[in-house]
Order: sequence, then C-alpha cells, then structure tokens
Amino acid sequence: MVLFMVAIVSTVATNFPTVVVEASRVGKEPMEMAQHVEVFDAAAIQATDAKDLPQLAARVPGLNVYHLGAGNPALAQIQMRGYGETGFGRVLLSVDGEYLSSFDFYAPNYTRVPLGGVRKLEILYGPQTVRYGDSASAGMINVITDPGDYEQKTYGEIHGGSWGRVGVQTGTRGGFEDEGVGYFADMGYDRADGYRDNSGFDLWNAQGGIRKDFANGSFLRVSAFFNDAQYDLPGPLSEYDYRHHPRKSVYRDWAHLTSFGTTVSGRGVINDENELSFIATFSQRHSHYTNDDDYGAYTYLRDYESNVWNFRFAPQYDCTADLWDFKSDFLFGGELKYSRLRSDSTDQYLGFGPATQESCMTDRWTAGTFAQEEFWLIESLSLVVGARLERDWNRNSIAVNGGRTDNFAAGEVALNWHPVDEAKVFLRWCRFYRNPFTDEYRWRDGRKSETTKPETGWDVELGGQWDITDEWFASAVAYYSEVEDEIHYNPFAMSNENSKWLHRREGIDLAFGWERDKHAGFRFAWSGVNAIKAEGIYKDNWVPGVPRQQLNVDGRVWLWDDFSVSAGYRLVGVRYAISDTPNANGRLSAVSVFRLGCRYEPSFWHLEGLSFAFTCDNLFDESYCDYAVASVTSGKNAYYPAAGRSLLFTVRYEF
Repeated sequence: MVLFMVAIVSTVATNFPTVVVEASRVGKEPMEMAQHVEVFDAAAIQATDAKDLPQLAARVPGLNVYHLGAGNPALAQIQMRGYGETGFGRVLLSVDGEYLSSFDFYAPNYTRVPLGGVRKLEILYGPQTVRYGDSASAGMINVITDPGDYEQKTYGEIHGGSWGRVGVQTGTRGGFEDEGVGYFADMGYDRADGYRDNSGFDLWNAQGGIRKDFANGSFLRVSAFFNDAQYDLPGPLSEYDYRHHPRKSVYRDWAHLTSFGTTVSGRGVINDENELSFIATFSQRHSHYTNDDDYGAYTYLRDYESNVWNFRFAPQYDCTADLWDFKSDFLFGGELKYSRLRSDSTDQYLGFGPATQESCMTDRWTAGTFAQEEFWLIESLSLVVGARLERDWNRNSIAVNGGRTDNFAAGEVALNWHPVDEAKVFLRWCRFYRNPFTDEYRWRDGRKSETTKPETGWDVELGGQWDITDEWFASAVAYYSEVEDEIHYNPFAMSNENSKWLHRREGIDLAFGWERDKHAGFRFAWSGVNAIKAEGIYKDNWVPGVPRQQLNVDGRVWLWDDFSVSAGYRLVGVRYAISDTPNANGRLSAVSVFRLGCRYEPSFWHLEGLSFAFTCDNLFDESYCDYAVASVTSGKNAYYPAAGRSLLFTVRYEF
C-alpha cells in the first residue's frame, strides 16, 4: 500500500488533463480479448428500453433468464453456457468492481444495477476463473457506472405500464477538471402490483461515488450504495392452474431484502510500463422471508431471517514492458475475501407438532493469487497463459465436521489472432472450479449436514468475431466442457449433493447483423447446447432447466431521423423442469415471445435531450413458463408462470 501511495503522489501536477478511468479489470477492447465478449454502451442499453438487468439479459444472445416472480426483477435468475439449476452461481455479476454474487443460495440482487446510469456493460462468455475466481465458471457480467471523465450529464426518467408498474430514476455525473475531481450518483424507485396475485414489489436503489484523478493517470475512488427490496412471493402452480389461471397464486409469502456497502479503489502509475491497482469492498445484506402455505392436509409455516457480511481486498500489478523485444502484458494479483452468514429459522407443520427453531453460523475465508501473461508472438498473434491458486477455509455450525478447507487451481491457455482491427479468431482452454454455496449441503430432519465438495472442470472453445464493414458484423463460437462433482438436487434424497458422474456440455453460438445509423438495422443470434449427464444411471439425460436452443431476432427501422420502430422475437427451446434428473416428467414446451416498440427522440429546439418510448412485451399474450420444478414422488411439475402481455411507457430527459 505504501508503494501504491508513493506511485500516486510522486507525479502530482497542478493541471489535470481529462483521464479515462476504467473500473473494469478487463481493461481491453473486445477484439483484443481471446474470448467471446458482448459490449453494450449507454446508448445501446437505452435503445433496448429495458428497465432492469433481467429485461436486458432476455434480449442478449446466449443468456437464459428464469422468471420466478413473473415480471419481478428481484426474483429473476440469469444463466448461461448450459447450466440450469443454481446456474446463477456460475455467472459472476460485478458492479464497478464489487462482486454481487453471494456465497449463499441467494441469486445476485439484479435490482442493484441502475441501467439508466450504466456507462458500459460487458458480458464475458465462458470460464473467467483465472482472473476473477469463484462464481465465474460459466461467465461474467461486468457493469461500469463510473463515467471516467468530467463531462456534465444529468438525467431523469419516469416510466409506467401494466399491473400498476411505476418507476422513476434520476442521476448525475460530471466533475471539475482543474481540480481533477469526478463524481456520479444515481437513485431509482420501481414498484408494481404484479402480473399474478401476490406478486407485487417495491424497489429502492441509490448509489454514488467520487473520484480523485492525478496527472500521471493515477486515481482514487470511493463509492457507496443502498438497496431496499420488498416483494411478494407468488409461488408455483399446478399444471391445470398454470394453463387456465396463470395469474392465480395460492401462496401468501413475502420477502424483504436490505443491503448497503462501500467500495474503495485506485490505480497508481509508476511509469509508462508499470502500474499498481487495488479494490476493497465491504457490504452487508439483511433478508427476511416468511410463508404461510396451505397444502390441503396441513399448513406449513416458516420464518427465515439472515444477515450476510462480505469483505474483499484485491491488489493487482500490471507490467507492459517488452519481453525479449516482443510486446508483453503481465498481470499479477491477489485476493483476500471474508464472508459470514448468520441465519435463524422457525418451521412448523400445523397439527403435526410444535415449531422447531434452528440457527446457523457460517464463515468463509478465501486467499488467492493469480498471474496472467499475454505475449505477442507476432504483431497479430498473441499467446495468453494464466493460472490461479486459491485456498478456502469454511466453518459451518451445522456441518458434520464443523467445516472444511479446500485448495483450488485454475488455468488457461489461449491464442488470439488479430489480423486486422476489425477481426479476431481465438482458441482457448480453461481449467475452472466452483465453490459450493455455504448453505448448499445435504441435511434432513435437523441432523448435521454433509458438506458438498467443490465442482471442477475444463472447457475449450474456438471462435471469432468480424466487423465485416462499418455496417455488417458476425461472430461464431463453438465450445465443449466437462464438469466433475457437479452439484445438483437429488429429488429422491430431497437435498443437494455432488453428482457421482460426469456432466458434459457442447454448444454453438452464432450471430450476425447489419445496421445503418438512422436508417435500419437487424441482429440474428442463435445458441444451441447439448448439456447431458455423461455417465451413470442417468447417462444421456438432459441437464434439467437448460433449453436446447435459443433464438433472438431483433430489428429497428427509422421512419424519420427522430422516430424509430423496433420489433423482437425470442425463442427458448424445450427443456426439462428443474430437479427432473430422471427426465421423467416430460419436457416443457418451447416458448415464443414477440416484442414491439417505438422511440421518439426530438432533435430540434429545446426538446433535444428528451426521449419518448413505448414497448409492448409478449405481444400476443403468450401463456408460458420458463421455470418449473419437478416432483419425482408425484410425477408432476410445479410451474412459475411468466408475465403476459405488458405495456410500458417511458419518458427520459438528459441534459
């Protein structure tokens, strides 16, 4: 840390030029990276008219979104690369360097992402374990809100639509160039009664930060956030009710989630070839969940409350000095994380005895280090080699052995051929791991739990991206992966456990499109994956919850310079319900959802900066379900209906 501070203050000057602060540890353009990357800038995000991250993800090729609460973003889950149940635990979500992926069973809080104030959103496909550690074995979503300059921008937005949905968001960013100080802040509120009975939500989100820039490109940055989410839990329906009464709910459950935290990050430039950076984050999350479920013969009551504390510190050194007269980029970093979960629950089956109470305390320390070298064999061809070593100490008050210690190793080797600025071809091999959630264990009837082991696997992919002209683009990726000890739900034992047999995934992602500014554009993207149990009694069975294919077709036409009409189509292929490891309950039907919208952005007089948008999602009011849970004992599925036709109007002003 002393060296880092010396690097900052040693070259302080009185005049501060405009600097670009990249909060991402990626720090490269997509064509420079030996992997498949999708990037959305602020304009592209606004053009989708999405109001939350799950809405945006549903329009991104290769991402699969589960809707457990119809249109409630707090109850959505995002998966990728052929993972189904708990797939969200394999897609790392980062906001300005803060990891939102939790070490317990909660999916990331997607309401923490203020889409209206995002500068850049990067989606990295495939394992990212070497650079980012746990929770990134399938990919990563990296969100950057820090504007990185001093340009003054302020925006305000209000939207409203079906089922009582009303939201407002405002934010500002800018700075004082002479003093080298930048700032940003965003605040939003979103609420709805919900498509289904007992599916409403109230969501508050606020965040902001300040950044001090130094003349040599160094900076220090401090940010903080607060989020409050209160929402109903409508629960699943029988197949009959799902088909005939999709808006019905038989549950009276609800949840309240409150979180806050702060992040300190910085970069110290030593010279033109060497720099140090670091990030330190602290967050706390309080959740309270209660239910009162009527199962006919009995009523099950549960009250669950938990607190999670997270701390992470990650320093990094970057050296771009030539190696043997060849261009080189060497990264070396470390990571220290600590997480604690304290939970208390009360459970009772009315008429079947008194209530039972249980408390749990779990701690996880993680210490890791990684190194990555990118070496240019020739000007257009680079070799990437990286490795990560990590050690975890877990303490669990209800585990059989009180906890466990695990050692992890990850590695990658990649070639990136970049013959011209507009094209690349890459070949990449990765070894990855995933640590189980701290509450992802086997236990029944109050007995001590048997802790699950970490997953390990490897992945190889071959792909390329090509900006054919200024208007045409295309990409193609093929991948193959195998996972050992994959954690899944055993419906017969009614608990999570490590599979005894190998899981295999092989897939293809294809995309191409064309766009001419202020005229028209389209994008076609198709993803297919064969995710199967490769061994054992369920050999060749599909991995539950994974659609065999997804298709996204989107288009936009400008009727005149200020007014455009857009349309979209999304196909999600057939799949088995979550937990249907035997593939016994039948496949869920394929889903076809259409979207239609328009956008007016006047460019004349004092109306410039205003935009008006209208979107109709699920245009033909398709009754569908993208998430269902199987019961092996009854041979039936429990269905979570997605939202029907919804209308949304948005007015935004930016100045």
